[in-house]
Amino acid sequence: MKFYLVSFILLNTFIIVATIKLKHTHKKGVFVNNFADTCWDISFEDEHVLKATCQNAEGEEFPSELDLNNEISNANCKLQWDNDGGYMKTCDFCYLVQYSLHCQCFCDDGVLNQETVLSLWPIRNHQGKLEVKIDYIIIKER
Repeated sequence: MKFYLVSFILLNTFIIVATIKLKHTHKKGVFVNNFADTCWDISFEDEHVLKATCQNAEGEEFPSELDLNNEISNANCKLQWDNDGGYMKTCDFCYLVQYSLHCQCFCDDGVLNQETVLSLWPIRNHQGKLEVKIDYIIIKER
């Protein structure tokens, strides 16, 4: 029994130390589409403000926040990226699950949708600041 307890404690200690070290070993100057690769302490406040500590190319850390209400709208029960924003006018009970925004939104006919989900993939870390960048791909039919 002692052996298992010691093994359990050592394993948990290793996991905690590894997690702490991984948190601060982001590659300098590498900014990929997923902001979570170079940001941490990610939180969501007041159902619309995304907050994080983000690293710039020099490795400096900056607190950053992004008001998603300025970037996302409700289009007939569906969240969508939109520069006009304003989803908070017709959506409620919003929360994050990993890197997706979940809300209950009203449809144009006034019916409350069970839940609508929007991926946060367009959010990027740009030099320590959260920003939205959407790259549109246009496919022509032949």
